[in-house]
Amino acid sequence: MVTGSPAIHGLVLLGTDRIYAVHMATFAAPYDYQAVMRVTGKAEQYHAARQRFGTSAALTVLPNPGLSFEDATRKEGFAAELFLGHFAKGGEPLGRMTVRIGKVLQHRALTPPGPSEAAALSYDHFGGVDIFMSHRLTARPDFDQVLTAQLVSDDFFPVLPALQEPEQVATVTLPERPNDLTGRLRPGDRVKAADRELRILAEVYLEADDLA
Repeated sequence: MVTGSPAIHGLVLLGTDRIYAVHMATFAAPYDYQAVMRVTGKAEQYHAARQRFGTSAALTVLPNPGLSFEDATRKEGFAAELFLGHFAKGGEPLGRMTVRIGKVLQHRALTPPGPSEAAALSYDHFGGVDIFMSHRLTARPDFDQVLTAQLVSDDFFPVLPALQEPEQVATVTLPERPNDLTGRLRPGDRVKAADRELRILAEVYLEADDLA
């Protein structure tokens, strides 16, 4: 078991042509950080599951116990069990796979805001034409949420371009909404990001118990 350094709790895998991994954070060390990563390699088991269950299915991976973040990001990758759904909450095991992290796009430690700081509802968004959003955690009680989204077409963009570079992570803040489960984004909602309008398509992952 690795102590004193960040470790991998589990990952939500997203995407088809490009695969992204979102760390399933908690407020307890060594899992107290959020991260977005690009996955490389064939990942045949994942692609087969994504094709079978669809783009909005929750696919998670559980690595061997004690895997440090440093070891997980080595080029040779790491072994993990692939699940349909949350691996610790009745998810269906789909077999072993190797996860290879090509690039860490974001890594942020979970530091609670000060007593005078307002924790506004915020999401990190990433991806190209296929867009994903991850709720930014602040302090207990909180919720982890991963969404799929798409740009809303208009007269200027009848053919939708990419919102941003595929390896860029940006943040959108929604101060008009409460930063709790009641205010979270839901399928059908629209938000402004990078001067464009996004429509939420699906809620892929939602977890509150681990962050209570």
